[in-house]
Amino acid sequence: MLNYIPKEKIISIEIDVSEQMDKSSLKDFVLTSLTLNNKEYANNDLIYATYIQELKQYQIFLINNQYKLVPFQIFELFYDKKTEGLDLYLTNDFFCLYKNGLFYYYQVIEFSLTIEEFLEFINKKFNTSVNNYKKFEINELEELKNKYYSKNRKTSLKNINIKKDNSFIFYLIYVALLIYLYIYYIEKTPVLENENKTINQTLDFEKFKQEYTFNSLENDFNLILQNINKYNLQIVSFEYKEPKIKFILTSEIKDNLYLFLKEYKKDLISSSIYFDEKRNLYEVTTYVNLSK
Repeated sequence: MLNYIPKEKIISIEIDVSEQMDKSSLKDFVLTSLTLNNKEYANNDLIYATYIQELKQYQIFLINNQYKLVPFQIFELFYDKKTEGLDLYLTNDFFCLYKNGLFYYYQVIEFSLTIEEFLEFINKKFNTSVNNYKKFEINELEELKNKYYSKNRKTSLKNINIKKDNSFIFYLIYVALLIYLYIYYIEKTPVLENENKTINQTLDFEKFKQEYTFNSLENDFNLILQNINKYNLQIVSFEYKEPKIKFILTSEIKDNLYLFLKEYKKDLISSSIYFDEKRNLYEVTTYVNLSK
């Protein structure tokens, strides 16, 4: 049996954004979005995300780890060379779009439409025209699945649920830098010409670290924390990855969250607000650029 996930087990959500996320923030954004939408995932599940420019949305797919393939991947077989345009592929169960030879959008078919109605639907939804389209019957679809599976083709979809911890590498670089600066400091210390004179040079290494180590994050966050207190918000969590910070904040008053976001409208990368009925609180997830 081919290892394609059934369409009813594909978990997908669509999240509105103000602009496309940069690669460094995308994983946090996607995993946070899944959590906020009560979608549980395992460390080895497949998670794909595509940015739909016309809709200003991310379509996020969660694939259980017992499956390795998604039915809409099979149309990658049609793109051995670089191509341009929007292509529509129709089946009895779903349709999908490929843009410039790459997977772009997927939707389950819940009602029957003619080809002309599908083309009109795509035109209205995406405000663009389809360049090519093809309808696949069940037997054609199965043949294409078999062909894709046998070729063992590497998919263009990128699984973002991959753990990559560089903290130890950064720590080693940091220690190496301290050692280098320490040696440099010693070598540049003037040597007294009188050899009989006792040289007693004490290097306060802790003081040295304070002089050369990175500035406290408090310097960057001080103004943000003042505004959080100003609007009486509660911090659920924050993550810092220079030069960006992700905050999850809550408030009983929705307007307070908007006032806080307004303070950072020039530096705001993205934000989303939802109402938690269990806690009777409004919660915002926001990404802010701290670069000067």
